[in-house]
Amino acid sequence: MRAVPHVKFLFDQSISRGRDLSSLIEQAREKDTSDLDSNGLETADPKTTNEQIRD
Repeated sequence: MRAVPHVKFLFDQSISRGRDLSSLIEQAREKDTSDLDSNGLETADPKTTNEQIRD
């Protein structure tokens, strides 16, 4: 008699959850930007601001 291993596959939701969270973060950033623009305030580019701080 031979033993056959039992293979069990589990669905990993981390990729789809990560994609959903990234989407929510992007929506929040866009909303923040549009709120600042509608208030007449200038928005800063985070990349430019960080580069200026380092120099």
